[in-house]
Amino acid sequence: MSKSRKVLGALLAVVMVLSVLSISAFAAGATSYEDDASFTQSWSLGTPVSLGGNQYKVDVILSTNYPVGPVSFKLEGVTTVDEVAIGPGYYAGALYDKANSGLVLMVPDTAATVQALNCNNAVIATVTYTTSNANGAVAIEKSAKTADNPNGSLVASRCTGGTVNVSDFVVGQTTTVSGELIYEVTEDEPTPPATATLTGTNGGFVDEARGYVYGVPAKANPATYFSTTGYIEMVANAAGYTNGTGAKLNLYTDSSKGTLVKSYTLVIFGDLNNDSAVDVNDTLVLSKHVSATATIVDPVVLFASDVAEIGSGVDVNVNDLNALNKHVSAVLMLADNVRA
Repeated sequence: MSKSRKVLGALLAVVMVLSVLSISAFAAGATSYEDDASFTQSWSLGTPVSLGGNQYKVDVILSTNYPVGPVSFKLEGVTTVDEVAIGPGYYAGALYDKANSGLVLMVPDTAATVQALNCNNAVIATVTYTTSNANGAVAIEKSAKTADNPNGSLVASRCTGGTVNVSDFVVGQTTTVSGELIYEVTEDEPTPPATATLTGTNGGFVDEARGYVYGVPAKANPATYFSTTGYIEMVANAAGYTNGTGAKLNLYTDSSKGTLVKSYTLVIFGDLNNDSAVDVNDTLVLSKHVSATATIVDPVVLFASDVAEIGSGVDVNVNDLNALNKHVSAVLMLADNVRA
């Protein structure tokens, strides 16, 4: 006998156990049925997702306060169940009955010792189904299997020993199904989240690709060089300056700062020690880098050092040192937005 047939045989055996549980297990008394409100199972559905045409998929969610053995549920409003994908970490196989539309049976292979499931708001299965309802309405049938309702479709049996074994699981736990469980699926696009855009003004430049903002003169207030439909917050750099290289310009959707849209890094060209000023201290930093006695490793500072050439790449060399020296000595002033 092939391996697949052996597994299918084991699965069918447990399905039969579920089917006769109302006779054989209930007859055994408290070992098969328990009327104990402290053991609870709670079922719910995710929002159905349209797959086009009349086909949808929906997550089936289960929470219990006990280890779970075989599981059964039925979706109302379903023409056919097309596929059942088992939730991560749960049973490796499932059966569904197309003749009994919407019924899903999930059973472990009890030929081997299998740990019972621990379900805490867990997606135990994702069901792909076809429905004749134009809006894709679907529901979980509220029919828990109990001593008084032996043919109930809703089962989350309790394993008394923590492992799945046909002799140690019981049903009859308190069952709840959230809401009315009718979900309407529409083709409307979801409302886009609130956002904001950042635009340079007065020479300010927004480099979206790098996440940098520049074009701000030394010691100036960066916020006045950018405009937004949201809210701008300046955050100081490691040296304590909100207007020095390395400071952050955080863009929020509104003044309450409820949603951060993007965080930009401020670049002041020529400010290589992050104090907002462009002076001889910065030329010393660049001189050491060019002579290879102290390499600039911070990519933001390296970008701020490239003051001589305009290009897409960053190439810091003696030309930048000469340009910075001339700027400091007021021989040649650097453009604030040299790379814009």
